[in-house]
Amino acid sequence: MPRAADNDGIERTLRALGLSPLERAHCLIPPNGRLGDAIGAVLSRTATPGTALRVLRSFLEEALSQEDTRVVQVLIEQAGAFGIGLISLWMALDQRRRQALLPLLPPWWAPRLAEVANLEDLCEALHGIPGPLVLDGPIDTIGQHLGPRSLEGPLWVEGHLNLEDCTELESLPDLMVVTGELTISSCPALRKFPKRLEVGYGLWIRDLPRLERSICRAKVGEDVTIVRAPALKLVTLGSWQS
Repeated sequence: MPRAADNDGIERTLRALGLSPLERAHCLIPPNGRLGDAIGAVLSRTATPGTALRVLRSFLEEALSQEDTRVVQVLIEQAGAFGIGLISLWMALDQRRRQALLPLLPPWWAPRLAEVANLEDLCEALHGIPGPLVLDGPIDTIGQHLGPRSLEGPLWVEGHLNLEDCTELESLPDLMVVTGELTISSCPALRKFPKRLEVGYGLWIRDLPRLERSICRAKVGEDVTIVRAPALKLVTLGSWQS
């Protein structure tokens, strides 16, 4: 017989019965297993990092509302195993749940994330944006003459991303996936461009005067506009759907 944690039919039945995400996860714990095993099995069936982050967010919201410290720690551990770090989890939560999570964070992270509300706050608190990073939500913007020297990766954005007027930004990660639109504009210090880009909608690149000679393999869903970025060669890999 297949293990319960691998049985999508059982999970659909539990959902139809009205069980919450964490209640379903507890029911899917395999024999002699732990909650982390069931959480890991659920995450392994997600199609993208963005989907995995949404699943983790639903688990975290429920655990935080129940003040279940043990489950929160299990979720943080399982998220890390799937390449979704504390920064990604923090950015996925609303302000009320961030405050509930704050006392449960490791000592090094708590004071650094306490005042972080958006990506620009993150740049200032950590002097950059470490990766891997998964973002989900409305348009995320780094700009207005702020910004890190480097944006590490891999980077997955479930939505739009604007990198504009980042006067200190020098490098972007080798791999960036943005399911919405991507704008990289007016970054005068940028030297290192991604080696691979996947963009769900339009791609706009403008005013990158110091960019080193770069070849980027890109899959873009809609139009591509490149203006005043002479060192960039974009090799297209077909449409987003291919």
